[in-house]
Amino acid sequence: MEKGLSKTLDNGLRALAVVARHPSGMSIQSLSEYLQLHRTVVHRLVKTLEVHRLLHRDSSSKRLFPGLGLVWLAASVQGELQSLAKPVLEDLSSSTGATSYLVSEETENEVVAILVVEPLNAKAHVAFRAGQRHAADRGSAGIALQAGKAPKLGERDAVRRARELGYSVSHSEVISSTVGIAAAIPSDKLVPSACIGVSVFDDSLAESFGAEVSDAAARLGAAIDGAL
Repeated sequence: MEKGLSKTLDNGLRALAVVARHPSGMSIQSLSEYLQLHRTVVHRLVKTLEVHRLLHRDSSSKRLFPGLGLVWLAASVQGELQSLAKPVLEDLSSSTGATSYLVSEETENEVVAILVVEPLNAKAHVAFRAGQRHAADRGSAGIALQAGKAPKLGERDAVRRARELGYSVSHSEVISSTVGIAAAIPSDKLVPSACIGVSVFDDSLAESFGAEVSDAAARLGAAIDGAL
């Protein structure tokens, strides 16, 4: 561990991060093994985090889950992210005439749209609402988020291609007859990771819109790094 850091706080934050990556919950023993800490130490950490509602222990299974306190902490960050993203998405929708969106990882298996902007200058456009969820390995958003991470064995060809191009393209994976184009937001300050993109009906627009989406993601990433 880096000098000058609080060992106890570091262990507590590590515990939160590990539990958050396991949507089916974790036992005290499993968490102890992940952290490589004695069970008694982990028990004290968990008890403290429970008091602050950052962890929740299921009364029947005794498994640990992220607590509601994390939602309250994340709300202000998500609000700031939406404020930074909205003008970028509005510009993107205006220039492309397409519905644009901001999607974030919800769990390791699911992503969620947290902001959707519809175009004002289009005769027809794809419509969906913020809060819509889908599998983390599907759709342009899921592909873009995976492409923003280190390569791993067994990943889809679409993920490798998105990593090469700087944006992802999907066809009818989330909404029928819709083409999705997305790019991960390049920012180390953004946890969980997120992406922006557009949804269109015309596959021929993928290449030209891909460049616009990638540029917009880069601008948003710079804004996030300067603000958060």
